[in-house]
Amino acid sequence: VCYFYAATNAQNGTSYRISSGLNGIGTIVHHSIAAFMVSGFDTGYILRTRQVVKVMLPLVVQHWVAPTKYVSFGFYISSTLGRCGSRVVWGRAAGLSEGSRVGQRGLGVS
Repeated sequence: VCYFYAATNAQNGTSYRISSGLNGIGTIVHHSIAAFMVSGFDTGYILRTRQVVKVMLPLVVQHWVAPTKYVSFGFYISSTLGRCGSRVVWGRAAGLSEGSRVGQRGLGVS
């Protein structure tokens, strides 16, 4: 909510407003997907296959690394840039480049 407030506040500079708006959109999308996946796991709508867990682990690691920016900003930046590259490698390792199919009980990759 604070990101969207900063994005709509005319007293802020243009680049800050754009950055805040994009941060707000990214935050909403990221947490919506995470909430969907957790509730899907709990209800059995999404199967806990190896491929699905591989996709979820970067979301978990992202939350582990975020607090490090208050201790070592250099480590935080390097780990953030490393995560960007690892998402491509991680996605290929999970078989996402081949496409996923709907499982019998839900959205699990079969």
